[in-house]
Amino acid sequence: EWLLKFEGITSSGEYQRYSAAVFGFEYTQVGVFDSFADLGWIVEYLFDDRRHQKDYRKMALHSFERDVFLGWRYAFNDADSSEILTGVIYDPKTEEAFYSFEYAQRLANDVKLNVEIRAFQGAESNAASAVSTLKTRYLKDEDYVQLELVKFF
Repeated sequence: EWLLKFEGITSSGEYQRYSAAVFGFEYTQVGVFDSFADLGWIVEYLFDDRRHQKDYRKMALHSFERDVFLGWRYAFNDADSSEILTGVIYDPKTEEAFYSFEYAQRLANDVKLNVEIRAFQGAESNAASAVSTLKTRYLKDEDYVQLELVKFF
């Protein structure tokens, strides 16, 4: 029922040493709602110590330096391997959020449907000084929906 997670790195290459890690857990409720389905509760903490670098070449290549991920995985446990994964990455300091929704289902033995939706919150301010401090400012107009039909040969 419990899955503990940890991924970490420390590196010293061209620039100063840095460390990054993701750790958390997933708890699965088997047979939720008196069905064959499973519901997984996911909690993770994302850490990267490169957040205050003045030299842009030393900064992290992502926006997740001290954030929390909360998510849910719903596995229908049906013949079509249907599954929903949804969650949010939230920065408590800046109150920015990255929302994610994924759905996958096999339509036939060799065909699968994938749906992905991503949305970003927090870069709506019009004040130049406020926007420049937000990590997701470059994602302001980048919400998207992706539909994918996969054929296996």
